Amino acid sequence: VRILTGSIEKVLARDATYDLRALLGGTDRALRGMVEHARSRPDVMLDAVPCVPLPSATRAEFGRLLLLVQSECAVLFAVLCAHGMLVSAASPRRRPLSAPDLILLLSMLRTSPSLRASADESWVPVCLPGFAPSAFLHAHVSTLDGASDLTLLLLTHSADGFEH
Repeated sequence: VRILTGSIEKVLARDATYDLRALLGGTDRALRGMVEHARSRPDVMLDAVPCVPLPSATRAEFGRLLLLVQSECAVLFAVLCAHGMLVSAASPRRRPLSAPDLILLLSMLRTSPSLRASADESWVPVCLPGFAPSAFLHAHVSTLDGASDLTLLLLTHSADGFEH
């Protein structure tokens, strides 16, 4: 699991004995959730993205819809997930989301119930090390269906990218 950013790595390179607790404050729940998930499912340790089992035609239709959302909303990435697993994702051809970045996004959702609260929308800064290790993106998280835990993530460089 990649939770260290380039900035933290630089701090450790300067002083290997640096106490990271101050920099990692607030990540306890996420780290515990990832460890617990890794105990029960090997996909995290294998850099494998867990996917919702779907017929290929259904997954293709979700992919087509996400591509429309991606182009209409001018976002970099559109990710649809349910129950901590990937349904489909849309990304630029030349910069697809890496498996570790997708796992990181799914872990964030799984360990943050407030992000999945029914009828709520959230904006979250997120660092995706496979995409840009020294920067962050703005993630718009919205629960589409609370019963199925169907959640849509839209990621962009600018928080203003969500306003139309």
